[in-house]
Amino acid sequence: MQVLEDGHIYLLDHVDGCGSEKLIFIKRSGGAVTHDVEHPGTNTQEVLRAVIDRTKYLDAIIPAGENDNGLWHLRMALACYEGRALRRKRAKLNREAGVHEEMAHDDGDLPFDDLGWIGDDPKNRNGIELLPTGPDGHIVPPGQDGQYPDESEPPEARSALHAERMERTP
Repeated sequence: MQVLEDGHIYLLDHVDGCGSEKLIFIKRSGGAVTHDVEHPGTNTQEVLRAVIDRTKYLDAIIPAGENDNGLWHLRMALACYEGRALRRKRAKLNREAGVHEEMAHDDGDLPFDDLGWIGDDPKNRNGIELLPTGPDGHIVPPGQDGQYPDESEPPEARSALHAERMERTP
């Protein structure tokens, strides 16, 4: 792996040694940071979703306990990034306001319930990567009525649906 642009562009080597792939993260300015040049790209959460899917695929071929442990940690990492995004979005930190020291590092609980995913509930542990995302690449939290936008199932029903999808996903 080579860093082509700190925090934004990486060159990932192919396993066979022949070639490479670019991984490009979004670079845009806002209240907290200003860049001379901006460009489109993905975010860490989307890469984690891909790695989760790849791990599920490999585990369907040759199941291993390490895959289960890896999936749990990958999903927790995704939940941490999504919790941070939700907290910053609510405080309007990234796009409108600069960094506020008291908001820069939050040691509080992650808003799993606000994301429609309960990390400590074994029935709900599978599936954070399947929750709906908005155009900004982040999980769309359910509304105050517990409903996801444009969807009729409450989070509990969606969790069952996610578990069912997990069982069917190779």
